[in-house]
Amino acid sequence: DKGWLLDLPIGIGGMGEVWKAHNLKGEVGAIKFVHAELLMDQYAKKKFFDEIDSLSQLRHPNIVTLKDWGIENGTHQLYLVMTYIEGETLRQVINRKAYFTWHEAQTIFRDLVEALYICHQSHIIHKDIKPDNIILMKNPKNQPILIDFGIAKIKRISTSTQTKTGPVMGTDLYMSPEQKSNGLITDKTDIYSLGVTLLECMTGKCSIDDKLEKVVDSAVLDLLEQRLLTFGSRSRYDSAQLFEKLGGDLEKLKRGEDRKDELQREINALKKDVLQTKKELIQAQGSYQSLENDHQQLMRENTRVIGEKNQIEKSLKQQIKDDTQKFERQLKDQKEQIQCLQDELKKLKSQSQVLSYSVGQLKNVMVNGVSFNMAYCPAGEFWMGTDDASLTADYWKRSKPKHKVKMNKGFWMGETQVTQDLWQKVMGWNPSSFNGSTQLPVECITWYDCLEFCNQLSKLEGFTPCFSLTLIEKDGKHIKKANVEWFRNANGYRLPTETEWEYSAKAGTELIYSGSNSVDEVAWYHANSGDKRLSENLRSEVNENWDKYAEKLNRNRNRTHEVKTKKSNTWGLYDMSGNVWEWCMDKFDLNAYQGRNNGTENPILWDNSPCAHIVRGGSYWFNADFCWVARRSGFEADIRGSSQGFRLLRCEP
Repeated sequence: DKGWLLDLPIGIGGMGEVWKAHNLKGEVGAIKFVHAELLMDQYAKKKFFDEIDSLSQLRHPNIVTLKDWGIENGTHQLYLVMTYIEGETLRQVINRKAYFTWHEAQTIFRDLVEALYICHQSHIIHKDIKPDNIILMKNPKNQPILIDFGIAKIKRISTSTQTKTGPVMGTDLYMSPEQKSNGLITDKTDIYSLGVTLLECMTGKCSIDDKLEKVVDSAVLDLLEQRLLTFGSRSRYDSAQLFEKLGGDLEKLKRGEDRKDELQREINALKKDVLQTKKELIQAQGSYQSLENDHQQLMRENTRVIGEKNQIEKSLKQQIKDDTQKFERQLKDQKEQIQCLQDELKKLKSQSQVLSYSVGQLKNVMVNGVSFNMAYCPAGEFWMGTDDASLTADYWKRSKPKHKVKMNKGFWMGETQVTQDLWQKVMGWNPSSFNGSTQLPVECITWYDCLEFCNQLSKLEGFTPCFSLTLIEKDGKHIKKANVEWFRNANGYRLPTETEWEYSAKAGTELIYSGSNSVDEVAWYHANSGDKRLSENLRSEVNENWDKYAEKLNRNRNRTHEVKTKKSNTWGLYDMSGNVWEWCMDKFDLNAYQGRNNGTENPILWDNSPCAHIVRGGSYWFNADFCWVARRSGFEADIRGSSQGFRLLRCEP
């Protein structure tokens, strides 16, 4: 909302993300915002505002500076803007094993302790001191900057030096014993964490052992063991004591604090000068009052003369305006009459066009010598899903609750599943596992393959393709991955949405399967698709062992069958239950029906990123439950198998 544009990510943590950004003024900053899933978490929001509160109180060359903060309109995203720091974290330095000598570390850590002293004087405990939260600037001094006050604690009662903790938060290797045990936190908690960080940047280790005596001076080890890393906080230095130990001038630092009071006194003195100057200006204004009165008299006379002139002009303009408005009203009335006639004509044409198609009417299409039919499905409404109380298995939850859906426009649905003959003539190759007839449904195709087929068929018929596929990754001739853009207003072929599929499968009925309550009348499924009829309860008979189930189906030579060999539904559509699964446009979401309102128009869950997509109708390989018109299933978009095919759809022109 304030003109900040994200450039590139800097880091991602448990509660938020940090991005490099710039605004319209050319300023560069680091923007931090809360993860979207935590926006409703009151504790996370509190910690975010605590960080804003902490940074707004702190101004020091070794502490990151708060530039701005806000709540984005629409998404209600919380964000804060900090100074962008060019450099590398102390963690990156340690990972290179570029360890510091005591002399080098002393200079850097003296600056950090000074920053902690300012924090503690402002009643702020950082609670997460570690190499990842210290940036060394790209300058000759390697100036350290303390960042990430995301879990900092503000001591609200200034008379106490201790504060109770909330949930245990921090990084385990660097937390003091009292912080790990969720005990009382003091300023010395930060000193412990700083001590671990100091030890690591000199040795690469986070704890003291006997081998360090050969690497680190004994006096430095004594400082670490006895004043920084003690189990009890009483023996530890506070930030002031450690600052002096590292060679800092505490009195000079305190005088810097006193300077704030001096500046405030100077500001108050300037305010008094401003008030005095204002009084003098008011007195000077009195001298000019009489001149101002004469000026006002001349202005009034001038206004009177101008008023008379304007009155004459106004009278003439009014006459012209009245005549013009009369003509415009007449012209407007005529235009409205013409528009009404045009609207009525358009409405009649639209009604005539829609009424010219009957339910299930077939439109024959010929492409490269192959003929196929599209059946008309009219506009209407239906109950989607099921509320059958007898369906208690977990996989039926994704098909509940039952809800009413509107279809405001009719469309043309493929009379059959796309055949191998049609695929071969359009694409020039056949991926199918089963052969022996060109009227078998095409299978072994990915979701992306289906979109590419729809585009190629649309081009052959002179229609506008519905999809753009870019950054394509292939496995042989199959498309395994692609970025997909869907042009909703294009007039070419596409896959049906899940709603369009179930609407045309039910075809105005409440039958279990598409066209019948008897599965054998309308569907090829596991029991009737091989050499012999198999048991309806085969999966339970093999104790849900998929390998045994597959072995029995393979021995029985279960396979696909020619389209249009079973009974159609009432709208003339074949094999919408069984034979092969049919890909749909929608992303596969187990909870898609939850919270959906009755009367929703053709709902769809569309996601152009790689994800699982809906398949419907069951297949020759699966049992009859999967052939229910209300049953929802899904596969990853790059999966292809001998039981996966599809059906075409074109929207009504």
